[in-house]
Amino acid sequence: MTIRQSLCATTLLLAAPLLALPARALPPPAPGSSGSPAVTLEQIMAAADWIGNPPEHAYWGDDGRAVYYERKRPWEELRDLVRLDLRSGTPRVVPPAEKGTADAPGGDWSRDRKWKVYAWQGDLFLKSAATGKSRQLTRTAEEEREPRFMTGDQRGDQRISFRRGDGFFVFDLATGLVSQPVDVRLAKDPADEDDPTYLKAEQLRLFDVLRKRKSDRDAARAEDRAAQRTDATRPPLPFYLGDKLKIVDAALSPSGDWLLLVTAPKDAKGGKDAKDSKDSKDSDEPHTIMPK
Repeated sequence: MTIRQSLCATTLLLAAPLLALPARALPPPAPGSSGSPAVTLEQIMAAADWIGNPPEHAYWGDDGRAVYYERKRPWEELRDLVRLDLRSGTPRVVPPAEKGTADAPGGDWSRDRKWKVYAWQGDLFLKSAATGKSRQLTRTAEEEREPRFMTGDQRGDQRISFRRGDGFFVFDLATGLVSQPVDVRLAKDPADEDDPTYLKAEQLRLFDVLRKRKSDRDAARAEDRAAQRTDATRPPLPFYLGDKLKIVDAALSPSGDWLLLVTAPKDAKGGKDAKDSKDSKDSDEPHTIMPK
């Protein structure tokens, strides 16, 4: 794009809020008066709708031929998504039925720039740069966010990582399989917790039945974890960080082999109290976890 085209695009974008407001945006003239109704300074200061609403949250279209932005409706709190064609300079409100297929902000591009993955209204979409068509990958009640193309294998951009809740997941574009590379839980490992019956040492010494039950539970848990560790069809074993921490931030490596966690004491409120917290010495550095 030349400098002149760039200036034209900017002019079109800035001129958008100066478009004439709908007729219902201005009050009718007073009886007996002629011409347009007078607008006072107090009215202008009370609501920007009198002079037009500026574009909000502007972003480029995927092909660079249009600009999208939101515009507040006059005298309402609702906002419309507007597509501004840079060649014609014509703005067009995107109907609700077309928002799911309209260009979306953010997202991630494949290395060959042929595909874009993005999140819209809590679901994931995959868009072809060649055809401009989008394929919906998820449709769930839970929010999926932060989709990224992954690296590190021979298949190229065939895997997408994304977040759902506090967890990370991987979508395989070739098979449609959704897997969980790592499972982090802010709880104590059940295997390390004392069974209530086990705390009663005298009962264990006196009653062989209670001791046998605990031994059987421990053996069954150990066998199940061993099977889960070697069976590729099962989710990975969870990492237990204890119940005294909270996750501040997290990032999965592009290859999916490592997870970076930033944690803090659960009761930390920031400032000096957080630094003096009893558990802060164990959580003031990032944790690195290697997924399955």
